[in-house]
Formats: sequence, structure tokens, C-alpha cells
Amino acid sequence: LVATVAPGKASGSVVFPNKVLRAGTTYKLEWHTAEDGLAIKRISESPSFEVVSRKVENNRMIVALKKKIQELEGDIQKKNSEVWEWKKENQGKLVTLETLKRQNMAKIATLEKLFHESQRKLLTGERKVKTMRSEIDSLKSNLHETKRELQKRVASVTDLQGVIEIQQKTHRSEVKSLKEEIGRLKNQEPRRKRGREDEDPEILPGTSVKASWKHSEKSYHATVYAINADGTFHLIYGDNDEWPNCPRHAIKEITARPKKAKTEKTGALKVGTPVKAQKNSGTEWIHAEVFSVNDCGTYHVIYADSTEWEKCPRSKIKITP
Repeated sequence: LVATVAPGKASGSVVFPNKVLRAGTTYKLEWHTAEDGLAIKRISESPSFEVVSRKVENNRMIVALKKKIQELEGDIQKKNSEVWEWKKENQGKLVTLETLKRQNMAKIATLEKLFHESQRKLLTGERKVKTMRSEIDSLKSNLHETKRELQKRVASVTDLQGVIEIQQKTHRSEVKSLKEEIGRLKNQEPRRKRGREDEDPEILPGTSVKASWKHSEKSYHATVYAINADGTFHLIYGDNDEWPNCPRHAIKEITARPKKAKTEKTGALKVGTPVKAQKNSGTEWIHAEVFSVNDCGTYHVIYADSTEWEKCPRSKIKITP
């Protein structure tokens, strides 16, 4: 039972046993029926109607909010399951994407390293370019100095050429005078016929000699191939080296005179004769043909395999039957 105490005329409160009730206040009464009427068991203050109504409304809203929360939790759980299914389906793709990401990160790191390396090389190249430019400037300066020095020397050479031309004119006139004097003396010298006594009868084409090789002092075996018009000799050495213009003083010793040419009956060789001949560094007898006869007694031989030996000695040739 909820009741409100009405204010009395004498006092603003009603006295119950062990309890004072205030006017205008709502109380909650608990009682039980006794033989002599109602017996109040407990009495306590009770909230007003507005408070009770607000509390009831709040409880209703709390229930509605709890229901909404349950619905939202269900939606969240549903979304979580959908996300889990999506992750399960796209796990391979995610792994691939992660792999690509790592690879791309590695490539980016490599590119950054290359970029820094290129920057360092560029700086080094710029320093080298500066150094080379300074060297070029130095070379240009040296070149200008060299040009000036060369111009001075050219001027000196021009002056020297003038002096040389004057000296040449003087020398020409002196040479002309000397030639005239030599001619006059030759005309005064008694003439004599040149005979074989003016020649060296011991050295003829085909003569075997010992001669030095150009500026060497050591002597080697050689054969006189020809006698030149200026008095020098064309020698062919034992190792087939040649000295086309050997002077007379280089021939130290005559070892054998040339043999007289054999007649055809005793085995003389003519051009076109089929023979068998050995090669310079071989011992095998190969079919060949005499192409020409040299003045020194050797033969120009062409072998059956199209090779040739221009100075084949007679000892390396035999006539085929």
C-alpha cells in the first residue's frame, strides 16, 4: 500500500509507533491483519509516481537497447564470419601479395643502392671532368708555348735554309771546278785497255765461299749466286738466307770453284726436264720438273704438289728413267 499523509491542523506529521510521518511524503506500508484490526509491520518512504514512471520507461529503454545490442552483436558475428571466410578464400592471394611486397621492397632497396652508387660515380666523374679540364687547359697553355717556340725555330730554319742555299751555290761552283780538273787530268793520263786482269778471276757464279753475314765478324758457308755491276756479290748462305749486295772484303775464303757444266749425255738438266727431287728439309724423292736453270748452278724446281724451290742444288735432283 502506497499512501500520502495529508497535513493536519494541529501538526504537519502523524506519529506511528516508532515512526514519524511527514506531510506530503509518499510511504510504502506493509501490514498484516490482526484481531483488533490492521497492524503495521513496516513503513518506508516510496518514490513518487513520476520517478516510478521514469524508472519504468528507463527499464523499457534498457530492454530495447539490450535487444539492439544483441542484434548488433549478431551482425558483428556475422560480419566476422564473412571476413574469416573472405580471408580463407583469399589467403593465397594475400600470401602472394605479401611476397610481391617483399620482392618490391627488395627491388626498391636495390634501386636505392644503385641510385646512391650512381650519385657517387657522378660525383667522381664530375671531379675527373674538372681534373681533365684543368689538364686540358694546361695542355693548351703548353701547346701555345710550343707553337711560339716552333715559330721561332721555323724562323731560324728559314734563315738557316738561306745560309744553306748560299753554301750549296758555293759548293756547286767548287764541285764544277773539281770535275773540270778531273776531266783535264783524265785527258792527260795515258789510256790502256782493260783486260781480264782487272777482274777477280777466282770468284765466279757458283763459287763456294766463306763470308761474314752483314756486320757480323763470324764467317758462314755460302754460294755466289751472281756478280753485281757495282762489284758486289749476291750470296746465298747455307740456311738459305741471302745477301744481295755483299762487298768483296766480306768474302773471307774461297772453299770450292764452280764445276763445269755437264753435257746432256752425262746428266745435264734442261728446262722442262722431269726429275725427282728432295725438298729443302726432307729426304723423300718427289716427282718434279725443272722450271729454270740459275747462273750459280742451282735449279728452280716445281714439285708435283705445286710447291717449289727456287735454288735447289744439283745434289738434291736425280733424273727419272
